[in-house]
Amino acid sequence: MKAFVRQYIFHLKRWTYSDWLWRLAILSLPWQTRLFFEGPSLAGYPWEQGRISVYASMCLMLTYSLFVVFKKHKRSLIKLRPEMFIGFLLLLVVSLLTMNTRATFMWILQVIVIVVFFMSLARDYLVRKDTLITWFCLSMIPHALLGIAQFLDQRVIASTFLGIAEQLPKTLGVSVIETGGERVLRAYGGFPHPNIFGGWLAFSTAGALFCGLKKKGVSFYTWMIGVMLFTTALFLSFSRSAWLAAIWLVGIIAGGLFFKGGNAELKHRVVQAISAMVICTALLGIWQSPLLTTRTHIGARLEAKSFEERGFAMQLAEKTIAKHWLVGTGEGAYLYALVTTHIWDASYPGPPIPPHNAFVLLFAELGALGTAGLLLLGIGIMKQITKRRDWMHGRSLIFFVPIGLLGIFDYYLWSFWSGQILCAIVIMGWALTLDKHE
Repeated sequence: MKAFVRQYIFHLKRWTYSDWLWRLAILSLPWQTRLFFEGPSLAGYPWEQGRISVYASMCLMLTYSLFVVFKKHKRSLIKLRPEMFIGFLLLLVVSLLTMNTRATFMWILQVIVIVVFFMSLARDYLVRKDTLITWFCLSMIPHALLGIAQFLDQRVIASTFLGIAEQLPKTLGVSVIETGGERVLRAYGGFPHPNIFGGWLAFSTAGALFCGLKKKGVSFYTWMIGVMLFTTALFLSFSRSAWLAAIWLVGIIAGGLFFKGGNAELKHRVVQAISAMVICTALLGIWQSPLLTTRTHIGARLEAKSFEERGFAMQLAEKTIAKHWLVGTGEGAYLYALVTTHIWDASYPGPPIPPHNAFVLLFAELGALGTAGLLLLGIGIMKQITKRRDWMHGRSLIFFVPIGLLGIFDYYLWSFWSGQILCAIVIMGWALTLDKHE
């Protein structure tokens, strides 16, 4: 143990300012600490996309990116291909024709910061896939602990500094499960919603499992403690889409390593890890069986109400797309278009909400023109990442399936800062998987 501590201190002393900065930036990503300027309300309801927000994590991300600019040894940048240029122009047209400049400006600002930061990470030779996954998992430890505490205490304590709003089960609009006439609060962590919390936990659970299975002895069991922590918090988020994403990821990682062959010790660790996760989940299911039954039963009152609201939101999305099919409403401006074009009106119960499908919302905001532009831009970037490399590594694309699962059942991957960050982390991890230096 002393030797490990001495070795770790030795590595810390060798870290440069940029080494510290990118790690601190990763640790800050899940937190919602921000300075925001309140924008206009929509139909008397707060409008998140209309707020101009400066997140604390943005400052660290941009500072690190500035350091990378002056580094001598960097990976080469992605070159602009013809399809990427055309895609960029199409997206620019959509942005210029937006129905609300304020919302689109904030959306674009967030994406620019994310792109600059993760491109800087990709250019930094010292950033490796395993290191990135490790620090991503470390960033989620306080949130997992916080989420478990929130569920046990049945309240989310507000903190302006941490960007956490108060959530109480008795308050309407708060994410709860109703069972036996009682409203039970779902775990939020430091996130705006349990579903977003669950999405991050699905990937951190898989990340911790991946790192743990590559270790032996004490290191393996230390990582397994993290896996159990994330599994518990994920269960208490009661996010069904996140559960599906986690099952897929864990199955791919465990199955891939187990059937890799030739290493009996590794297979034993896989069996140990999966057994521990199954036992942990079973015990949690027994402990909270009434909540689990309600959450998986579509006929429950709140579940039926949620299903009805999602269906109604999708109908409104279809009307919006039919009206703005060519150039969309503009990035971040969907709800504004919904209200100002009177597709939604005050006679409808509750506030205007986007469709609970990130891909439908994407098309509604970008239209056919912008969606084509995004596809062209994405194809160009993919070609850059995969050129001169074995296309068989494309099997790592299978890790995008959980992003698809999360996107099909919710919209935060497209419209929320924390969702956009999660997408960027997955893409970054995939890109590093294909890197010839990894």
